[in-house]
Amino acid sequence: MKDKFAVSMFGQKRLSREGGIEIVVKELCTRMARDGCQVTCYNRSGHHVSGAEYDNKIEYDGIRQKFVPTIERKGLAAVSSSFFAALYSAFGKYDVVHIHAEGPAFFSWLPKMFGKRVVVTIHGIDWQREKWKSGFGSKFIRQGEKNAVKYADEIIVLSKGVQDYFKDTYGRETHFIPNGVNRPEIKEAKFITEKFGLTKDSYILFLGRLVPEKGIRYLVEVFKDIKTDKKLVIAGGSSDTDSFMAELKELAKDDNRIIFTGFVQGQMLDELYSNAYIYTLPSDLEGMPLSLLEAMSYGNCCLVSDIPECAEVVEDKALIFKKSDVEDLREKLQEVCDHPEMVMKMKNQAADFICEKYNWDEVVKETMNCKRDFTYVDDIVEGVVRVMKKAPDKKNGEDGLPIPPYAVYNIGNQNPENLLDFVQILSEELVRAKVLPEDYDFEAHKELVPMQPGDVPVTYADTSALERDFGYKPSTSLRTGLRNFAEWYAEFYK
Repeated sequence: MKDKFAVSMFGQKRLSREGGIEIVVKELCTRMARDGCQVTCYNRSGHHVSGAEYDNKIEYDGIRQKFVPTIERKGLAAVSSSFFAALYSAFGKYDVVHIHAEGPAFFSWLPKMFGKRVVVTIHGIDWQREKWKSGFGSKFIRQGEKNAVKYADEIIVLSKGVQDYFKDTYGRETHFIPNGVNRPEIKEAKFITEKFGLTKDSYILFLGRLVPEKGIRYLVEVFKDIKTDKKLVIAGGSSDTDSFMAELKELAKDDNRIIFTGFVQGQMLDELYSNAYIYTLPSDLEGMPLSLLEAMSYGNCCLVSDIPECAEVVEDKALIFKKSDVEDLREKLQEVCDHPEMVMKMKNQAADFICEKYNWDEVVKETMNCKRDFTYVDDIVEGVVRVMKKAPDKKNGEDGLPIPPYAVYNIGNQNPENLLDFVQILSEELVRAKVLPEDYDFEAHKELVPMQPGDVPVTYADTSALERDFGYKPSTSLRTGLRNFAEWYAEFYK
């Protein structure tokens, strides 16, 4: 029996809702463990950023959580915890080390030096964030980005915009795998009514970390001018410092319609999402906003800035205003307050759209999956026959001497397919052809094992020479080829 596929994960604070990275890691890890992987999360020591009362170190089935030494000072907590996490990952028995965010990726060289396969997920261009725009922080994170390009075997990005950035800036290919979302259970307003006096459709919701790049400052400024009896609920904790929170509260102090809830989770979070009139995310900068996916999954009409990371998510199923354009935001916000029928139309299509477009199980499948170029045997035979009918031309080189008449051709589909898709389709076709019974337990026979020596994540055949010289390229789809194989097998071995 081979050991389980072992993954080390770091870059998150801990498995919590402190931020988007933490949520992503929690969702990935729980599903990887469920699918048979051995998952170790290296978390920061110390307290939750919103206070020790939120620590609540939850144990998740199948996930090993280890807390690394952490210097509890602004700017040093992430650096120190990432260094020790990278060190432990380098010396541990892991098949893959998965690093989250650009800052922690600074240490990607460490596990790489000890022969580990390294995957880095870029959650956003972090050095552009306001709190890192100057000094050591920006330089450190920017170098982390460069180290990811240099040392990572694979880089995962969450948006097409970031994918284009890495291609244009570094010439580095990346894998676009967006975040996912779970379809939630809608909750009636109870706790939020008791604590804040909020009822169904009585408030506009912002939920996220309270940092300048989220656009909260001008959201508050705009809302003070909006003619409505609805409230503005700003839910979320401060990030590293309380100074911006204090600034926002000072800005909002003359308007009793504006409510600050602080950090929320559990039932309170569910109720806030479930009962909002609209959800708004006026961000100037994002990676891929999980709060937006969550808000839409609860059936919310959303009002977002036109940055690609938001616009790509919502498509035409939400309202969009120009980034940082206060007047445009004011106009759109007043419009949604005045036209509940428009809001209801958006609400009715939001949940189905987002839950079908983004799915955590598919995200994990893409993250864990190897890709291979599968070619149907008849296509290979056809390619071989065509090549055999035409010998390479005899040519002389510049020195007048003959060049050996040979040519090498790849015969393949030039279309990498997910390995787990291959397994799934094969199982379906074997049942369809009655080679295996309908109740055959495939999951019981499925065993995920580490990548073997010489394995690479993606392979495919470059068939350009075959197409150029013979006008031929294999084209049988994976489904068709496996169906033909299953039917042949059933007939031949009956």
